[in-house]
This record gives sequence, C-alpha cells and structure tokens, in this order.
Amino acid sequence: MKRLGLGLCVLVAFSTAAAAAPALGVDVALYDFGTVAEGTVVSHGFILTNLGDDVLQITGTRATCGCTTTALAKTALAPGESVSLEARVDTSHFGGRIAKQIYVESNDPMSPTAVLTLEGQVTPVQPYNLTPSDLKYLFFLILDVRDPASYAAGHLLGAMNIPSAYLAAWTGILPRDVILVLVDNDGVESGAQAKYLQGAGFPQARSLAGGLASWNLLPTAAQYVVGALPKLAAPPIAAVEPHEIPNADLRSIYLVMIDIRDPEAYASPWGHFMGAVNIPASQLSLWQAKLPRDAEIVLYDQTGAESDRQAETFQAAGFSKLHSLAGGYDNWVRLYGITYLIAERS
Repeated sequence: MKRLGLGLCVLVAFSTAAAAAPALGVDVALYDFGTVAEGTVVSHGFILTNLGDDVLQITGTRATCGCTTTALAKTALAPGESVSLEARVDTSHFGGRIAKQIYVESNDPMSPTAVLTLEGQVTPVQPYNLTPSDLKYLFFLILDVRDPASYAAGHLLGAMNIPSAYLAAWTGILPRDVILVLVDNDGVESGAQAKYLQGAGFPQARSLAGGLASWNLLPTAAQYVVGALPKLAAPPIAAVEPHEIPNADLRSIYLVMIDIRDPEAYASPWGHFMGAVNIPASQLSLWQAKLPRDAEIVLYDQTGAESDRQAETFQAAGFSKLHSLAGGYDNWVRLYGITYLIAERS
C-alpha cells in the first residue's frame, strides 16, 4: 500500500508539471483602420499577453508586404505579462480593400503561430498629392559651399549653405543615400569637395559642372534663384567629369521642398526637411510668379490639410508638377522617423 501511495503522488506531480504551458493571447486579432487616403501610414499596437502558466517565449515576428513591426520591448513573458507589438502599414501604391497580416511565432504548444490582421479601405491618391514613398525616391540636396555672404546675395532655390570649411562637420548629418549636388561659382572648389565626400562615404556626391557660371547660361536660370547670382564669365567648354553633374541633369531632378508652416514650427526642435524653404501659407500666393513651373515642388505642413488646399490651387494655376505631401510632416515621421529631417541649431 505504501508503494501504491507513492506511485500515485509521483503520477499527480508529473501530470501537474505536464499541464503547465504558455498560451499566447491577443486583445484584438483583427484591427480595422477604416477608410484612409493612399499614402497614409496606419499604425496600431496589438497587446500580446501570456494567458498560460509557464513562460511564453516570442521567437519572431514577420509581416506581409507593405506592413512592418517594431521590435518588442521584451520577448519573454511570465504568466499574466503583456507586451505591445506596434505595427504599421504604408498604404502608398495600394487601393481598395486591403488586408495585411503579421505572424507571431512563440512556444505556445497549442498555437505556435498567431496571425494578426490590419485591414481597411484605401481611397486613391489625389492628383495634387505626393506619397511619402514617392518623395523619398525623389529627394536630393543642393549644397552651396560658398561663404555665407555670397550665399545670402543669391543662391539656387532650396540650396543649403555649408561653406567648404565646415563640410567635414556635416558628414555625420547629411544623408548618404541621396544625390548631393555641390555648387560654387565656377565648379572648382565644389568639385574638390564632391571628391572629398565621395571618399568619405557619399557615393552620389556630385559637383555642378561649371558651377553657377554655367547655370547662368540656362534660359530659365533666374526662376531657380533666390536673390541675384553674381555676374560670372561663361566657363570654358569641357567634358563632364565622373564627379560632376551637368545643368540638364540637375534640372531633370530638381526638387523644391516648401514648408508652409509658420516660422516657429519650421524652427522648432521637431525640425523640418533638409533644404526646405519656409514660406508660410499666408505668403505663398506672393511666390506664384517666382516659382519654377518645370521643377518638382512639394508643399508640406503638419497634417497635409492646408498644403493639400494650396497644391490644388497652384495646380489649377498651371503648376502641374507642384504637389502636397500626403498626410503632411506627421505622416512622414510615422513612416520614416527623422530621415532627411533636421532641426535648427543655435
């Protein structure tokens, strides 16, 4: 009898241990984000909870095309513990009813793969809108390496002034994945600096061939200038070097970012796009005769509401290549964070 009693105790203990197991639960497995315009970034936090009585190990997450997730704050959950899984969908280039899945892998023996879904309706982008992903593809920078006084007297629209002496200090700030066009009066110093940047890990750094002297020869040169460029002798005709970009190529990719928020928002610690020109919405109509009509111009504000209205007005006035950033600055930040953004420095 003693042996039988001992055997029963062992059997009960073994059964209790075998019953202990993790179980993955989620607050809502399907999140309907309703109806949004194409280019909107939709985000949602799914709450994952260990409903079992043993430690839950989340071993991985993966998402279908167009959907991304952020890293979990923790991957081992004690019984009763929860963690948020942040997911977002970039609706650029999607239309109609869409559904995006997220797969969560864990050591839950009953359901090792949980499927979460974000779905909703995407309406077509308006003719006056540009999606964040399209802007990321078009984005480039013009860097004027002359002294501040020369820059202030006249410079290319949207150019950032970074004098040659300070360029090295900017190598940790400038984006390395976009075209950087360096300009000066004749292309000599900018050419040397383009070569320097290429060697410093900026493979797409280029110097404007012939500098601003060459740009002045274009029939529409003045439309791309703030102030007045100096009177410069025409540069000698020469073959374009590998580190240079000719006028025609720069014109073909020319992008002007216009921040139509008030100056305080533009200069706030939250920042603005690199190279963006600050023209508050109340003053934008005054620039209608000054802006180039054959350049890609992108207006943005915080949410896209006012820039949409302004872009629609400008397109009706003949600016077919002027657009509003869909969803505004906030939408860009949700999708790309601080990519291509900068804050004013004192």
